[in-house]
Amino acid sequence: MAETAPRLERDGLGACALRLGLHRVDGALRVIDLGLSRPERDPERVAALVALRLDRLGPALDAGFGFETVALAVTVTGPMPARQTDLGAAAPGDGIGFLADALAQRLGRALLRLEPRASHLPERADRDRVWVAGMGHGPSTDRGVSRPRAPLPPAPPERQSGPDALLQRRRSTVMAEPSGPAAEEEARTGAFPWPDHLPPRPLVIFPRGEAALDVLSTVPEGPPRRFRWRARIHRVAHAEGPERIAAEWWRAPGADRDYYRIECEAGHRLWLYRDGPHAPDRPAAWYVHGLFA
Repeated sequence: MAETAPRLERDGLGACALRLGLHRVDGALRVIDLGLSRPERDPERVAALVALRLDRLGPALDAGFGFETVALAVTVTGPMPARQTDLGAAAPGDGIGFLADALAQRLGRALLRLEPRASHLPERADRDRVWVAGMGHGPSTDRGVSRPRAPLPPAPPERQSGPDALLQRRRSTVMAEPSGPAAEEEARTGAFPWPDHLPPRPLVIFPRGEAALDVLSTVPEGPPRRFRWRARIHRVAHAEGPERIAAEWWRAPGADRDYYRIECEAGHRLWLYRDGPHAPDRPAAWYVHGLFA
């Protein structure tokens, strides 16, 4: 890489993908592809990423009686123009980009991040995207520079089901057509800006609300005092709310939701909502939609 870096720098390029070829003494060839989230040409950083990938492979590398030849090729490049930095200081955003690349090599899969979407319903408010440095995630000096997306490993983390779904974040499937400043921001950075005017949101939001049964409230339109969820009775010690989130009229008709942040006597902090108003002949349904830390 030290031999390749000067040529890349001369052309204003950096490596977005590399191929490491390991030739065994018995003639077998082992090829390892490394994808980077941003153009790179620092030999020490590339060596550190290669070391992380080899360490993850471990015995699966199958060195046999050893490797006699090692070759490193740059397979995909991206623009990496010269930029002014402080003497002896790294450029802003470099640490975040290198951390993402290090995690990708160590975990062996592409990194995902949450991206906001044009919807105020919690289960539709974001989506998973492949993490790319400088694209709507933290500061970067090369924001807006066109570059190919690095060919990171395509397989995302497998999503769990059942009780272990507490560890999931939701995947949105529908989005309204954006317009105005939000559309301009998406066209420029590939993402809508995160709203900063909303009350606190849970660390974990379920793909859909889980029914809370046998709900007891002091007043029909007030917060719950006791309910049953996942076969356990929960008694509420503190409650904050409501926060009303209306249905999106341009999609399908639906009832307004009144969300409450509650803390149970056992210490659990949950996000509950009442689906629609309470009526004597039809008690309102309650759902648990998320978990706070």
